[in-house]
Amino acid sequence: MKPSLPLFDHDGRVVSLLGNADAASIHLLIDQLLRLDTARRAPITLYVSSEGGSLMDGLKLMDIVFLLRSPVTAIGMGCIDGAGLILFATARQRWLLPSAVLSTSSLWRLPRMDAAASIGLGPRQNGNVSLVDIATDRIEVTVERRCPELSRLILQARDRPAVFAAAESLRLGLADRVLTKRVRSPRLLPSPSRTEPSQPFSYHAPL
Repeated sequence: MKPSLPLFDHDGRVVSLLGNADAASIHLLIDQLLRLDTARRAPITLYVSSEGGSLMDGLKLMDIVFLLRSPVTAIGMGCIDGAGLILFATARQRWLLPSAVLSTSSLWRLPRMDAAASIGLGPRQNGNVSLVDIATDRIEVTVERRCPELSRLILQARDRPAVFAAAESLRLGLADRVLTKRVRSPRLLPSPSRTEPSQPFSYHAPL
């Protein structure tokens, strides 16, 4: 049975990260991506609508998506934040539905003091490497290759969280396309043209 949600379908090569991005859902998504990529090299459609997940969860997803042989097109719905935003940023193509928003409000909230505590969670101190340092280095290297604009947005969010509506995300280069109608395949679409929206919107959260 074909999925009921996709705007297009590559023989069922559709996966998603929807709702709370807990460890179980993230590990399931990683397993699905690896299985699809192992089966054959072909486009994968990834739906993202998630505000949760720790910084480390986002880094795991970022590494997997970046190393896949299959091109991944991410379609953002609702609010995309936290691990979902890092996942969205690493996709080969980044599309948004008209009501979607990109948010960095929860992205740099430090995870619970679990196994990551052994490497430190705060800024670099006395030469010790922290999780924030690792995340910053990896995002600068990996996301920068896919979308420099999103890389800068994610890193700037450490000091000033922000929320961008779909139209402004397109204008700023954070997304490649805002979908307003059903399409068959990302490969059939011409290169997106970014035009000034009539009424851009953004909200900068208070410090």
